[in-house]
Amino acid sequence: MEREALIEDIVNEICKRFSKELCKTNISNPLMVMGVLTNEEEKMLEHYTLLPFSKEMNGNKLLLCELTIPQMTHIALGYYDTPLEQTILEMLLQGKEVFLLERGLEYRKFKDTAPLKLYALYHEYESTLRQYGVRIIKNTSECVTWRKEEIQPLEETKQKTHVFQKKFLLEKDLIAARVGFYDTLELTSHCKITPLAEEFIRTHHLSVQKI
Repeated sequence: MEREALIEDIVNEICKRFSKELCKTNISNPLMVMGVLTNEEEKMLEHYTLLPFSKEMNGNKLLLCELTIPQMTHIALGYYDTPLEQTILEMLLQGKEVFLLERGLEYRKFKDTAPLKLYALYHEYESTLRQYGVRIIKNTSECVTWRKEEIQPLEETKQKTHVFQKKFLLEKDLIAARVGFYDTLELTSHCKITPLAEEFIRTHHLSVQKI
């Protein structure tokens, strides 16, 4: 543990000195990066000058290659426990751009094993990050093509209905369909709603219509 702490201190000191030098120069289109990019992902970011994340660096754009479950939870709840979490919240408050690679969402790795209620909770946290302004992207090329005018309030992007044609409506069906982006569920007349699905519908204030 002492060795890891020493390495972390050395890395932080290097980043501080590196950041100070950068402040003295005119960097063209800088993009702070937290994490490791593949060669292909880096090629898509030739438009930017890629810089390692540093708390001391006052950048306008940040790309997160990964986000752990604790980090996502803290940010969704509006508080921080690390310099990175603090920077993310501060950048969002200042209207700066924060990108997150979809592959880096740790909680998604447990989709097939996690209890549905726990997975649904983390899914809600992901939705909250989107509402805060975090741009969750599938590939790094979206850092270049994304335009601020594309961002709309959640109410405007929310679709009105989602149709289910099933004999039984399960809670996992609602999670898979990302029902947080819908106001109304349309079910065929023969569809029966399971108790867990009913609870999920109440929790998310959804209305149900039979068709």
